[in-house]
Amino acid sequence: MYSGTLIQLVRLSLLSVLMTAPVYAWDRLEQLPIPSARELLDDEKPLFNQSIKLMVEGKNSDAIRALQPMAEGGVVDAQVALGNILAHESTQQQQKSGYRYLYFAANNGNWHAQLVVSNAFREGIFTPVDYGKARHWLKRAAVNGDAAIVSQETEALNHTMMLESVSQLEQAQYDEAEKLLRELAEENVVSAQEKLAGIYQNGFLGEDKKDVAQNWWHRAAQLGSQEAQYQLAMSYFSSPAISDEQRQNAIRMLEKAAQPGKAEAQYQLGIIYLTGQGTDKDADKGIFYYRMAAEQGNVDAQYSLGVRYVLGEGVSKNEYEAHRWFKAAADRGMSKAMHNLALTYLYGMGTEPDAQMAERWFRSAARDGVEKSTGFIQQDTSVQPTLVRVADATPSATKPKTSKKATVTNTRKVETVNGADWFLNLPTKGYTLQVLSAANPRSVDAFLSKHRLKRKNYLHYIDRSNKRPLHVVQYGYFDSREEAEKAAKDMSKTRKNFEPWIRDVKSIRNKIVNI
Repeated sequence: MYSGTLIQLVRLSLLSVLMTAPVYAWDRLEQLPIPSARELLDDEKPLFNQSIKLMVEGKNSDAIRALQPMAEGGVVDAQVALGNILAHESTQQQQKSGYRYLYFAANNGNWHAQLVVSNAFREGIFTPVDYGKARHWLKRAAVNGDAAIVSQETEALNHTMMLESVSQLEQAQYDEAEKLLRELAEENVVSAQEKLAGIYQNGFLGEDKKDVAQNWWHRAAQLGSQEAQYQLAMSYFSSPAISDEQRQNAIRMLEKAAQPGKAEAQYQLGIIYLTGQGTDKDADKGIFYYRMAAEQGNVDAQYSLGVRYVLGEGVSKNEYEAHRWFKAAADRGMSKAMHNLALTYLYGMGTEPDAQMAERWFRSAARDGVEKSTGFIQQDTSVQPTLVRVADATPSATKPKTSKKATVTNTRKVETVNGADWFLNLPTKGYTLQVLSAANPRSVDAFLSKHRLKRKNYLHYIDRSNKRPLHVVQYGYFDSREEAEKAAKDMSKTRKNFEPWIRDVKSIRNKIVNI
């Protein structure tokens, strides 16, 4: 039971609130006058405890009536409790009143309320959006609040600001984007530093901002940004007065950017090590970086890797790998890769001869401006293949024979050495890995011994379709392409220079079934 004096005090306080202007008649949180904070009086504690009990029981209306006089009087705990109730009520007026009390509590040091107020400024809840004020309240909450929760809210604010800046960049509102990005960049948000450097570097805010761009690239690079490390390295290389020390520093930056992730940096390192630009030539390193970039979809690396496998420069010649990488680059729209891919189909290099596929890719390359592809496009005719080097193939260097019908004769001859019984008993719907293609038969024994492949799980055959017979090894059986891809990837990781090529069992079986 409460004393008559206390009940009378509550009634008078409620009457006073009802007679004043509505508490929701405001537009900005910062317009609100803040009552002085105070502790609960001894005779208020029973009523406060009772109000909390009412909240737990879901009797919000009774709890509100009990808490409001104390909240208006500056009791922070009452402001927090009342604010939380009202902020979740059904009407907008009640919710707005709730934010009012939480703003009181935030000003009086309650970190939970400070997080709510920060969110209000971030989302524009009952006050205009103001990212600066949102961050201000997060920093105040960080003083006494839970570090993990504050960190999570900070990430949410940064994410919102980044989305807004991206939207502004898409609309060419560079001045507005700069303001947001600079605020984030000063807080060491790396992605903002990268974007800010980019808009300065590209001249969106004037042509005299290159030094400002470099400054942000440096700051981002120090925080581990691979994009920034790549950009700085390339800026060094583009300087006509680059010193040996700067060149070595640029190479180190590229290596940081390349490990792992930045495909452009990997490709540049491939060029550097294969050509010896500013460092000793290292073909193994060069091919390693080419492959890293190619696996991530860098078309220049894919094309260059294909050419290397055709020429045998830095790697052993491998028609299958050449076809694979030309196709990868062609699929991504590189016109000169389309031309070379067409040649692999035309001459059966690393794939079955296919005149229709060759013509398709020649036409695609020609449409993209590759003039030499037009010499291979015949109307109702076919080119009878003679094996040439892909990198040197041109219409003038190759004088194709023509016939009236588009046909390609398959004259493949195959001789099995080991594993035919095992392979012919496999289901035809699965996949196998081609792990070796070599001219020297001794290479097969050396390869099998080195990689310890189980004899009952591989097929060794000789392909005599070209002038130079090739010893080919197919290894393993996999029900799905996904399983085969995983096995190929695992093999490449654990065995040096192991580059499996996924083949469907049916295509290989058709070669040897009539032996």
